[in-house]
Amino acid sequence: MTAETKRQLTKMSGEAMREIGVLLFVFAPLDSFFSRDRLTAVGIIVIVVVAISFHVLGMILGLERQ
Repeated sequence: MTAETKRQLTKMSGEAMREIGVLLFVFAPLDSFFSRDRLTAVGIIVIVVVAISFHVLGMILGLERQ
């Protein structure tokens, strides 16, 4: 595997991680809103922490390294 291929895979993984973070942040509370179960404060905190973690990790992986 060449260095260029590794760089492209890392960049694509970063993009996927950012998308996962956004999807978690949007759809987890939305799912709870339309179901009978309501989110507790702990559930909201967990969703926010996990979504932000995915988003930040995605940004780190997507950085251009020279």
